[in-house]
Amino acid sequence: MSFRSCQKVTVCLVRLLLLSPCTGQLATPLCKLQRASVSGFTRDGDILLGGTFAMHDAREYSPLTFTERPARISCQTFLPASFPWLQAMTFAIEEVNMKSSLLPNITLGFRIHDSCMVLERSLVGTLWMLTGEEVPTPNYLCWKNHPTMAIVGDATSTVSILMSRILSLYKHPQISYSASSPLLSDRNEFPSFFRTVPSDDYQSCGLAQLLLHFEWTWVGLLADDDDYGQYGIQLLREELVNAGACIAFCETIITGRADKNAFHIVQVIKKSSANAIAIFSNAASLAEVLDEMMEQNVTGKVLIATEGWSTSGFMFMEKYSEILSGTIGFEIYSGEIPGFEEYLTGLHPLRTTDDVFLQEFWEETFGCKLHYGKRRSMDVYSNDTLVCTGAEKLERLQVNPTGITSFGYPYKIYTAVYAIARSLHDLSICRMDGTSFDQRTCADIMSLQPWQLLQYIRKVNLQENGGRGKYFDEHGNPPAQYDIINLQQNHNGTLKPVKVGAYDSSAPPGETLKVNVNAVHWNTGATGGTKIPISVCSPMCPTGKRKVVREGQPICCFVCVPCPQGEIANRTDSIDCSISEMNTKEHLMGRGTGRSKKIKNI
Repeated sequence: MSFRSCQKVTVCLVRLLLLSPCTGQLATPLCKLQRASVSGFTRDGDILLGGTFAMHDAREYSPLTFTERPARISCQTFLPASFPWLQAMTFAIEEVNMKSSLLPNITLGFRIHDSCMVLERSLVGTLWMLTGEEVPTPNYLCWKNHPTMAIVGDATSTVSILMSRILSLYKHPQISYSASSPLLSDRNEFPSFFRTVPSDDYQSCGLAQLLLHFEWTWVGLLADDDDYGQYGIQLLREELVNAGACIAFCETIITGRADKNAFHIVQVIKKSSANAIAIFSNAASLAEVLDEMMEQNVTGKVLIATEGWSTSGFMFMEKYSEILSGTIGFEIYSGEIPGFEEYLTGLHPLRTTDDVFLQEFWEETFGCKLHYGKRRSMDVYSNDTLVCTGAEKLERLQVNPTGITSFGYPYKIYTAVYAIARSLHDLSICRMDGTSFDQRTCADIMSLQPWQLLQYIRKVNLQENGGRGKYFDEHGNPPAQYDIINLQQNHNGTLKPVKVGAYDSSAPPGETLKVNVNAVHWNTGATGGTKIPISVCSPMCPTGKRKVVREGQPICCFVCVPCPQGEIANRTDSIDCSISEMNTKEHLMGRGTGRSKKIKNI
């Protein structure tokens, strides 16, 4: 063999080695992510499920110099609203493990990671769940006995897309509980992605119907600069324009900036005559805009919410009550999780010492510091630090101002876990889509490969909303159902979400949107709370006048001009005038020009 041939063979072998997952430990791994280190909440089992949740918000941004490596984004603020989401996953897994009828003699474990709403951390966390190393090595599988079979997450579309690029390489099933971008419906791009929330194709269509239901034809649009925001707002804009409505403005929340471009956005909102503003965003990004609206004293606007922020914990802060009161929008369909509320209130860091997120939640909730568990030792506390006694009880508090089981996201996370568990069970008994197969042709669940599980998830049957049938369609999407909620003030000034309607894309034409208008409370700064706010560029033209579009303005912006003498507009909002019936008779009698004409008798 020539030297050149040997060189080619060597290069090929190196490439194969780089792309091959290891089945044991290597002395010197070929590739390391030097700056990445990750850990999370883990519990062992025969089969592991991964989970990603944003337990913190990254609020500190370092300026980019482009001359040195960017500093890590620091995870700062603990997000209590995300805590029930994580617990919904652990609750569902514990419930499955206790059922003798589902996966008997098999224990599910988990690897849960805090994405902190940062793409870099999400990338590293995905590799951590797959490889089993705190400093992940790409393309290496070092959890030989208990690899991660499927992942629940992420919440956002942008992070889910990033994760799916990695997971799809080896057909690892991924089920998101919140990512709703229509881009994720592309099976060529994301063959192993599923979700328990509908695609924004449906939400954008439903929101357009909601806006038109209240005759809001002059609408402001606001969206995050990510896939979720930009794609969703584009679809909503198309739906509104096709229906004859007009867009007053369309602004973008720049999520990579600390101030989110909030000052400019609020200036536009303040100067616009549009009272209805539809917002495709997540709560953390929107919070900066709401703070700026308070600073500039902007009230009296009706905000139309997507499921991305409509019932987030941020929205129930008392300081936002005046701005958000009267908000109406979509929330994902919510079912019941029997026993979940009792499970939440029964949690205690002394009984679950491995849950670092429970310990942090405990400290945030009770305003004290733990001296046990994985949090901190006593010597780091000052003398005036309030130390947790262990006698604190969550059942004495209202964990969520509206009752956590009324929210859709824990339910969707619960559903995602059961979709995986049911698929594993069907695989274990060699049954797919209700049909049993020869056991010799089926996969062994104790030596399972992710792509084998993927086939069963595609066909899984689940019970939701009183029905039973195939849960995911050919694009990995669930049935498109939403609750319509209205944020109303309690007697103490805080906000609560009240269900005032529903949207179901599978309902017959004309019945997809149902709203109980009498149950809606509007922003008191706009109409006093009972009358539907108006958001039009120009008021309706009365009979006798026609519409003339203002030069250089959208078609919704017009002036009403009187019809010429002898012509009439006999309906409101007429675009032209016609010769009146009386004038037509006069013309036929020869008086149309003021001169008498002789009519020849026949």
